[in-house]
Amino acid sequence: MRKVAEADVVFLTLGLTETWWDRETETPLNDAPIDWKFAKRTGRFEFRNSNFEQNRTSLMNVINLIREHSSTRPKFIVTVSPVPLLRTFSDQDIIVANSYSKSVLRAVAEEVHRSEEDVDYFPSYEMVTYSPRHLAWRHDQRHVEPAQVWKITGKFRDLYISKD
Repeated sequence: MRKVAEADVVFLTLGLTETWWDRETETPLNDAPIDWKFAKRTGRFEFRNSNFEQNRTSLMNVINLIREHSSTRPKFIVTVSPVPLLRTFSDQDIIVANSYSKSVLRAVAEEVHRSEEDVDYFPSYEMVTYSPRHLAWRHDQRHVEPAQVWKITGKFRDLYISKD
């Protein structure tokens, strides 16, 4: 994190909207509690599925925090992870929950890109999601094929890295 203050470019990848909240410490968890059913019954942990405004606010808070502590004026490149939810704690089908999560994050990325001059959106999500499945995804349908990763990084290089 110390190096981010010196960065010329900061990448921010949005992953999912589902979170668990620890009420005792007032902090989000980066994964569900190990025994989430027990944890939920104790009242200490709460499942939350954030909406557009909450995610937009969080993304802007991160960007503004980096700006505040930066010795440069970095450029931000926002992406949305194409990797689907592994599981959902909502009452929705996993496909519906994943679609909600990615749609919200994609809309947030677009809104922030349009409103902030120093924020770009790089469409790695679309480059995977709208490619033929057999070319984009490994056999588990969860991880991106290495050839697709190379294609995406090549496109990124062409757009952002000077050949000089």
